[in-house]
Amino acid sequence: MTERNDRLLAFVAAATVALLVLGFVGLGDQSLWLDEEMSLNIATAGREQMALWFTSHPEQHPLYYLLLRGWTAVFGTSEVALRSLSLLFAAAAVPLLYVLGRDLLGRREGAAAAVLLALSPFWLFYAREGRMYTLLVALGILASILALVDARSTGDQPDGGAGLPWLYWLTATLGMYTHFFFGFLVLAHAAAVLLRSGDLRRNAPRALLLGLPVLVAYGPWLAFTVAHMPEGQDWKGLRHVVFGIPYTLVRFAIGYAELPIQYRWQDRLGELLRASAPLLVAAVVAHAVLFCRGTVEAAHRGRVERTFLSSCLILPVAVPLLLSPWMILSGERYFMLVLPFYLLVLGAGFVRLVEPGPGRVIRAIAPAVLVLVTARCLWAYRSNPEFGKEQWREVVRTIEAEAVPGPVLVIVAPDMSEGVLDYYLDQTPRLRLEPWRPGEPVRVADARRIWVVVTRLLDPSEVTGSLPVGWEEVERRLFPKDTGIWLIAFDRVAPDP
Repeated sequence: MTERNDRLLAFVAAATVALLVLGFVGLGDQSLWLDEEMSLNIATAGREQMALWFTSHPEQHPLYYLLLRGWTAVFGTSEVALRSLSLLFAAAAVPLLYVLGRDLLGRREGAAAAVLLALSPFWLFYAREGRMYTLLVALGILASILALVDARSTGDQPDGGAGLPWLYWLTATLGMYTHFFFGFLVLAHAAAVLLRSGDLRRNAPRALLLGLPVLVAYGPWLAFTVAHMPEGQDWKGLRHVVFGIPYTLVRFAIGYAELPIQYRWQDRLGELLRASAPLLVAAVVAHAVLFCRGTVEAAHRGRVERTFLSSCLILPVAVPLLLSPWMILSGERYFMLVLPFYLLVLGAGFVRLVEPGPGRVIRAIAPAVLVLVTARCLWAYRSNPEFGKEQWREVVRTIEAEAVPGPVLVIVAPDMSEGVLDYYLDQTPRLRLEPWRPGEPVRVADARRIWVVVTRLLDPSEVTGSLPVGWEEVERRLFPKDTGIWLIAFDRVAPDP
């Protein structure tokens, strides 16, 4: 038994190293995109500027940015430095998931889930992004380990259970100050404690004891958020609710390098689906078979384990969807909190289908297909030329390569993209960066060339139409990755009137 456990631990350790290698290779190859620059901007701002940012954007919770502030102070503000912190959190989540899986389903199931997380194309994407999501999931797994300990230690004790769950409160509070979606996981933990047995009256005080202190600790930021309630994201609509879960499951299975998001990719969705149909079918079938088999396996565990797993798998998705008539909360990066529990079920199915016994060759087809699909999707991260983040570095290189005599004006729209463009733009006396705001005149001064940079699906004509007369378009180029960036050059052909 000890030898088997050592092998499992070796698999988990090897998978963790593999994730670090896959993550670090080419970590700085792609440009920062808007949200990553926002992370850097908040983390490196002065205290007053940081306070002002949180006042206007209270939905951006402070823990990740404070950690990133210390990290960049030591390692700098390059793309690699910014993203490497997320990669370390992603790697830490792998052994944590093994521990959670071991406690919920068994050692082999925990090891399988940990390896699936380490090699997940979806997880690799966020491991290489300078945002808070891997920290959020790592804290979610750790809090779940502690919540499960509390649920078990109080399960059969008539006096209400073991000592106070201080470590859980601390971990969950840190999670709440990372992203408000963590609250749905806390709700799932409390529900699991409440439903761990048929005696709801006896379980209710312990469930409140688990979740209420976290809510109290989060109360100041909740009040702050309510007082500075941000506007809704008007680009999110009903389709984000209707297709939120199917889209999330597809991304869980194949990541983002397959079916890559590019400028107006929805307009050619049919073409993309036809091109990727074999891979999609293989991925969907393999995941469905493994998940169904894993669900059967999980159903044979104890009531506490079944209740805990189902609560954490369902509630962090179901509750946001129920709240979506008031605020659209659907999104695969938010639903990422359920990824560990999804992989636990998937891992349980994987283990059962590959274990020795009659019909093993047939049973192993779905696991083999999963391995092949995962390998193909990981390879696509390096081989698919259409995959990538917003191409700000390429935009700036084009501007700097096509020099013209005299001052140059760079107009960026919408104005929220100014920071990420400025990150790459080598400011010189002849280059002036100016954000475009609707209704405001463009101050061309003595510029000899104007570069108009338009992104976030904004119609370029809205910006170019605001230029004064006397300017002629000489170049137009689309950098299509992610939301796309239009780069349009104008040269002066007549003096300003």
